[in-house]
Amino acid sequence: MDSCFSLKMVFSSQTPSSAEFHYEIQNHSISERFLSDVCLFETDDINDLHIKAEHCRIFTTGGEGQVAFDENGLKLQDGLPSVFTEGVKDDAFYDAVAGLGDRKAAKKAKSFTVYSGPLTVLQSDGVTAMISLPNGRRAFTVTALEFDGKGRFQKLSVRSLYNCTIKGNETLSTETVRIETVNTAGDDQAAALILAYADARAEKLQVTKKPASLMRNPMLRKLETAPFIDDISAPVWTSRPDFLLKDSEGMPVLYQKDGKEYRVFDITCPDVLNYLEQSYQALSANGFSCFELLDTLAPLFAKNAVYQDHTVSLCKAYRKAINAIRHGAGDSYLILTGGLTAPVLGLIDGVRPADNALFYAEGPAKATDDDPRALYQKQTLLRFYENLWWNLEPDFLAALSCLVKESAFRGALPGVLASINAVPYEMIPLSLMDSERFPEKFLFADPEKDVNWFIRLNRGIFSKEGGFELSGALLNGIPDPEDKLYTVTDCLNGLQGKEVAKGAFVPGLNIPGEGISIIRIED
Repeated sequence: MDSCFSLKMVFSSQTPSSAEFHYEIQNHSISERFLSDVCLFETDDINDLHIKAEHCRIFTTGGEGQVAFDENGLKLQDGLPSVFTEGVKDDAFYDAVAGLGDRKAAKKAKSFTVYSGPLTVLQSDGVTAMISLPNGRRAFTVTALEFDGKGRFQKLSVRSLYNCTIKGNETLSTETVRIETVNTAGDDQAAALILAYADARAEKLQVTKKPASLMRNPMLRKLETAPFIDDISAPVWTSRPDFLLKDSEGMPVLYQKDGKEYRVFDITCPDVLNYLEQSYQALSANGFSCFELLDTLAPLFAKNAVYQDHTVSLCKAYRKAINAIRHGAGDSYLILTGGLTAPVLGLIDGVRPADNALFYAEGPAKATDDDPRALYQKQTLLRFYENLWWNLEPDFLAALSCLVKESAFRGALPGVLASINAVPYEMIPLSLMDSERFPEKFLFADPEKDVNWFIRLNRGIFSKEGGFELSGALLNGIPDPEDKLYTVTDCLNGLQGKEVAKGAFVPGLNIPGEGISIIRIED
């Protein structure tokens, strides 16, 4: 960092088990100074978090569209939400390291870095540590966990990228970091802590989620749009050349897609924001009520780009641009596809975190190391906490079919997913930190109908015993007065309409290898 800058740590709260703080950055010079990035937290001793490093379990929220940065600047990190074990270089570890990228290349590395989003959870010996960023609108922030060649912990750091100039004598507040440790025992508590974090963040940022039923409205007229790029020959470039994002040589930045080249809008230009707002206002006036936003990363990761307003961070610029679309679209439904989600909480109604439609169409497959369908399925399950902020696009959840044998896939499962409308009001993993690679048990909860779907995946090749206890966790959201009986149905394995009391053991048929069990529980 430039010597003209000074850092002052400011605590919002501090207790023996938690701390919430940010930094005040001041430019002491009288002229503008460029601020690249700021380290908010760093440790090479995980015991600082009251966690034993050896074989601790780590949950990273990759896949929120987080970024990484190095000496070459900003780059997209294709992170995959992951749960893995320190010092164990198994498939789960390489899921975290490679994300949706080249897994074979990752396995040849001599050291490893795992990037996480706004939440990272570490757990060992009944203690859970959480590192979170409650806001996320000032600058792109990434948590990086570094491991040696044997997968052993080396360093954890939280850094924010600003990539903008700070005016003379100006003071800037960084993102807030919250670090807390909790005594926990059992996996369900880890999932509950993550849900509590998501709920608190929604409240802090005043995020309200539209009903999931809107996504199933047949009257919803959907239009795919790429707001930040346009064809090279588009009239807008002739009428408003100032809209162009240019490089350091003054040439238009080009964006390539499907063999074509496009020009890119400079989203730091105020007139571009007005243009976006007016464009979506016109589209809404013409009867469109749902917009899918594609290729929104184009102005962020352009090489050698020179932005018109160099005093605004790219994170703020990105949010302002999406906010302009939000204003123009009015009450229309906005779906973000493949964009950066952390900065746009409260602006987006639905998210399509990965393009899984092709993989789904290809049919079921085993969750092998080289099968990308398994990785997309994992991403679906580990983004459960985001259901408090927006809706996941329906066809994305169809990735659940990847582990279902063809007969079941063609039979009961599509009907079950249709019954729950493929959009959960709440999805909670029940085996988050203790699964070998993926969550193996999770719950769809439909509080409007007092119906839950308890789903178990058998990722091995041998069958597993299918009985279970009707615990309070499985009745999540369903009224459970004393002496109440619940109707339990095994949708695939033949248990039909059995009346069961809370706490009772429910016998079930074995779950076949690479198979699935879907239990319907209703009031």
